[in-house]
Order: sequence, then structure tokens, then C-alpha cells
Amino acid sequence: MADRDAINAPARTTRFEVELELDGGAVQGWKTIELPSVSTEEVSYREGNEQVAYDHPLWGRHEYDNLTMTRGAKTGETMLWDWRQKVIDGNLDEARKSIAVTIFDVANSASLLRYEFEGAWPVNYSPPTLDASAVGGESALAEEEIEIAYEKYERSA
Repeated sequence: MADRDAINAPARTTRFEVELELDGGAVQGWKTIELPSVSTEEVSYREGNEQVAYDHPLWGRHEYDNLTMTRGAKTGETMLWDWRQKVIDGNLDEARKSIAVTIFDVANSASLLRYEFEGAWPVNYSPPTLDASAVGGESALAEEEIEIAYEKYERSA
């Protein structure tokens, strides 16, 4: 019974790995990953020959939010900035990358969920927020954030 409960338990979000290779190598040190929401627009449709006016809900466009990732800014490393610069310079084909986010079990031994993004490119780069009043702790860490658009998004178990 315990094994079945473990299999059906919700995955914890504290053990994850991001696979992203840029020109400087593998990008590591991610603190938070905001996986994108997926929604479908609801469109109302009314048939003209109905005696009683009634709207039928139909589906419209599918909308995918962007992937957002945050990590500690590392001294002497400019991989995320350089990746964003490729888009600014118009080198979108060179900027498109594949990204995979895998969530592991607590023991970090088994893959529970995997999200794959194809044709991913940065639409926004946010440098660290500087705060002279922050005293030690997590609030004093320099963090950079990257928002990523993509062409294809898949989830696998």
C-alpha cells in the first residue's frame, strides 16, 4: 500500500533540473522556474434559427504563457545576457534553443515529470535589483531573471 501511495502522491517542486546549453556551456544554478499556463479562449456562438436565444460555448485560440526562470547572477558569467543579445541583434535562428525541465523525487533518483520546450528564445532579461538596505540573507542575493517564448511545449511523465 505504501508503494502505491508514493506513486500517486503529488510531486514536490524542490528537486528539479534544467537542461539549457548556451555558447558558454550548461546554464546552472536555477532558483525558481515558473512553468507556463495553457488556456483556451472560450467563444460564444449563437445559431440564427433557434427559437430561444442560447449561446453555445466553443473553443477558440489556445494561449501559452512564457516560461520564466530565475537564478543567482554569477560573477564573470554573461551567458543569459549574451543569449538575449542575439535576439536584440536579430540572430533569432541562432538564439533558438531547446530547454527541458525535469522534476525529481525527494531522493533525486527518479524523474517524475518532464517539460520540454523547442525553439525557445528570450523575450526579456531582468538584471539583479540592487538594494542597499538589504542585510545578508536571501534578500541580499543578486538574481537575474529570463522570460522565454517557445514554439513547442510538451509534458511527459
